[in-house]
Amino acid sequence: MAIFAALPMTPVDWAMASALILVGSTLQAATGLGLGLIAGPILVLTLGGSAAIFIAIMLNLALSLLLLPQESGEVLRPQLLTMTLGAIVGIPLGWLILQQLAPLTLKTVAGVIVLLAALQLLSTRFRGNGEQNSAGPANGRLTLLLGGLVSGVMCGCLAIPGPAALWAMLRCGLPPLGVRATLRALFAISYAAAAAIHFGLDGIASQPWLETMVLLPAVLLGLGLALLIRRWIDAGTLGMVLNLILLAIGISMLWRSWLEMQANV
Repeated sequence: MAIFAALPMTPVDWAMASALILVGSTLQAATGLGLGLIAGPILVLTLGGSAAIFIAIMLNLALSLLLLPQESGEVLRPQLLTMTLGAIVGIPLGWLILQQLAPLTLKTVAGVIVLLAALQLLSTRFRGNGEQNSAGPANGRLTLLLGGLVSGVMCGCLAIPGPAALWAMLRCGLPPLGVRATLRALFAISYAAAAAIHFGLDGIASQPWLETMVLLPAVLLGLGLALLIRRWIDAGTLGMVLNLILLAIGISMLWRSWLEMQANV
């Protein structure tokens, strides 16, 4: 087909990206985390450059807006406001960092972040949410503000706002349902702000809309698939699947980066 012939990726890369975006969307809808950790890195791996980050931002924004109404009543609004203030400062900084990174460096950084996110999720799983910091209100606000700032930087640079925000909320000992709903709301705000920065500074017409639209059906299919698998597969099993995928993606990205560095020597 002419549309697929115009894509700047091989059919194998397109199929791999679509499959992992579908899985990421399914996990995100079922557990609260997934696509944000998968889309950016896998697109950096297959496409490279800032175009991959823009596509990841738009796919995540679409999924976040679709999921948010389901849990809007559980959102912890004061904590969301504090993190949003930090994220609004961090997102432009992340965009500036993105402009300075060479494709190989971006791939390496993304691989490291994905591996760290996998380790963070494993640590959270084995330690449990009950052993979090019980800091006072002032320290809690500072933690959330810092988490929002780092989350914003990672969103603007890699389209991965989740790990820093999750860390901040767990450090404050917030309830799991509230954490999940607040993450969804923060994702929607952060991805919308990141998209606005790309539109304002890079223009609208210059963005990779064809690639975005071709990959969007995988997001929608993943959302529908999540409604089915949640009846038969528990969240713990899905979380382990996410960890395995993140470990595989992170190792693959670092391996590819090492091979490219060796080829350039």
